[in-house]
Amino acid sequence: MRGALVLAASLLALAGVAHGAASKLYPGTAQELAPTASEIGFPTVAAFAKAKHPAGALSPGYKNGVSVIYTKGTTKSPNEALVDIYVYKTSADALRSWKYTCAKCKVAPAPDGLHFKAEAGTSKNMFELNAIDTCANVYFEISVEGTEAVAKLETDNATIASAIYTRAIHFGLSSCTAK
Repeated sequence: MRGALVLAASLLALAGVAHGAASKLYPGTAQELAPTASEIGFPTVAAFAKAKHPAGALSPGYKNGVSVIYTKGTTKSPNEALVDIYVYKTSADALRSWKYTCAKCKVAPAPDGLHFKAEAGTSKNMFELNAIDTCANVYFEISVEGTEAVAKLETDNATIASAIYTRAIHFGLSSCTAK
């Protein structure tokens, strides 16, 4: 899947930036990791809220989370991205959550402690791309859908993921291999 390759390539570059530092988990909140609309090329944040505490396998070690809906386009040609970001106490907690989500998703190779899987399909006659990532104690899901070309939706997904990782590094995550 081309979108997986685009995202993995952008994450590889970020992992290289963070790899040299001493291992340190992300110390902040999920809210700090949510990109602004302008950072990712979306003109509107339609919703921004504290995420509900996840249930089941996603619950152990959960510290905090945020859910954001970004929109662009028109009512006749809508495009949106739903982003859920969770911060966990440990890398093992985040990885456990990643393992138990989206059994149908294709796992893609990723460097230095990153974990990535994705699934593509259609919803409401629009293309949809779902990606689930984890790096150290940061876990997030991105679902982009819309009427844009598939390549553009893939780029939107990669742009959002890169913005989240850039913010995590800026606010204290030193390595995806941190425990």
